[in-house]
Amino acid sequence: MSMIYALGNISGAHFNPPVSIAFANAKKFQPKQVLPYIIS
Repeated sequence: MSMIYALGNISGAHFNPPVSIAFANAKKFQPKQVLPYIIS
């Protein structure tokens, strides 16, 4: 929870790759941004 409050405004609280993939599948995150998030 502290990581979300500390860095959520920068990363959108995507700390776990499956969360980013789920957001992309739900059309709440651009699919082209998933791979850079996972790599970084």
